[in-house]
Amino acid sequence: MEKKTLICVASLFGLERGFGGIQTHIKWLLRYIEEVGIGYKFVSPYNFPHFIVYPVFAIRYLFKKNLKEFSTIWFRYWHYSFLKKVLAALDKRMDISVINCQDPLSALAALK
Repeated sequence: MEKKTLICVASLFGLERGFGGIQTHIKWLLRYIEEVGIGYKFVSPYNFPHFIVYPVFAIRYLFKKNLKEFSTIWFRYWHYSFLKKVLAALDKRMDISVINCQDPLSALAALK
């Protein structure tokens, strides 16, 4: 059976969280994709099961103020790991064409 092609927009950051530059860029990109009529799926670490993601991400807040460097490493490692797993699971079901990776770790996860 041939796999259906899926257009993906991948990011380490979820859309629900804030209105920073990255989230704004992604929202505008998705709006454009919808306007031109292309089907897509937005993929982030938050597509991994929430009962795993939220506790892992919550642990970071225990040391976020006092250990900023470690907090950054924690953020990057776990967001990248979960995004890579989500993309790998999608790739098993469909051929994925990733059209946007907002950051280097999202690009690396998409390549793997």
